Amino acid sequence: MPHPRPSMFHHQETWRNNGCKSSVLRLPRSRRCSTHTALYGELPLVTQQSRQLVLPDFLMEQGTPSEAYADGRLTSFYTAWKAWGDAWVHDFTYQPTILSLTIQGSRATLSIMPNAVMHMEEEPKVDAHFPAVAHTLTLQMDGQGEWKIINDDYTDEFKDAFGTNVDWNSLIQSFPEEIAKEKAEPKRLPPAHPGVTSTVVSSGSTVPNGTTGPYYISYNRSGAASYALSHTNNSGDSVRTQNYNPLFYAYPGNDCADYVSQCLWAGFGGSDSSYGIQVHVYPMITSPEGAVYPWYADSATDGSTMWINAYSLINDATSNYSNGYYGVQMYTESVNSVALGDVVLDSSGAGHVEIVTNVSGAPDWGTIFVSSHTNNRYNAPLSTPYPNTKSRLRVSFYRVSAYLHPPAY
Repeated sequence: MPHPRPSMFHHQETWRNNGCKSSVLRLPRSRRCSTHTALYGELPLVTQQSRQLVLPDFLMEQGTPSEAYADGRLTSFYTAWKAWGDAWVHDFTYQPTILSLTIQGSRATLSIMPNAVMHMEEEPKVDAHFPAVAHTLTLQMDGQGEWKIINDDYTDEFKDAFGTNVDWNSLIQSFPEEIAKEKAEPKRLPPAHPGVTSTVVSSGSTVPNGTTGPYYISYNRSGAASYALSHTNNSGDSVRTQNYNPLFYAYPGNDCADYVSQCLWAGFGGSDSSYGIQVHVYPMITSPEGAVYPWYADSATDGSTMWINAYSLINDATSNYSNGYYGVQMYTESVNSVALGDVVLDSSGAGHVEIVTNVSGAPDWGTIFVSSHTNNRYNAPLSTPYPNTKSRLRVSFYRVSAYLHPPAY
């Protein structure tokens, strides 16, 4: 059945002051499938039977720039999800956090953090945690005592890439051709590897007797992803939260590479031992142990450059692979080769790295989910901030290959 462009906001939900003075704003109870503008572009509800778009309730004044932006963004995301791998949101749960509320006469300012989980229909089923971003809502009381949102102020990856003046029709019309080209691309083969051809040891296992030279240690992808999901949340915060590993220093406002390095460290057998972390035991590696690019961190602020810097982590790990250097090794891959535990680099600005924590079906932009620090993201869909070629130009993918261990030290 065709999916026509929906008539957005056909249902208006209002917050009434219920006869109270205008200094009181009664917020609606958090209930399943009830929302406000903070989720406007993120959570269309698609029924599994008819696959028709069912819109949640909204509270926006019609004709405002925020309403027009919400209309286009919701439609573009819905279209992208459908085009990329036939991903459908068949249900979602939503529990917002009210951060602050200020009321001055007939105008109110509400700061709110949406906390939402999308339940995807495809197999295997995925619970995608939508990236939490704080929204500052400006509300105006009308003559009937109803509060309506007249502005929604926030910033996220999508706005960073596209701004607020988006040609939605052109963006949506570009999806089919771009996605067809991507799916037609052959998988990228690993580059030639000049490294050691010797024993391969599983992470966490004992080195076989008689192994005297360098040896490879395999990457526990599920272990890295499990660590990643245990040590972040979906708050959108850029500072330490209770989910962070207390044995490592958290770099305020710049902890993405430190977090990904911790995940790789866990995937290569790193253990939550305070002593081991402080003295940088395997799989951390230092210069005296033969590392061209030292890779270590602890509870102090002296983590190595490769451990805490996004570009250094990628550049040094790929150099390790190309040259057969000791330590973590990665190589560049295409989106349709991405696997659990691989690394994603956004090369805008100072750089940002994330780790892949779920791949639902054949890997592509609509089936890859990532987690990160700075800002905190928990199993968030990659397609949301990167919907088309313009936004994807700054994104690259890296296969975590193995760890080349030097002779016993």
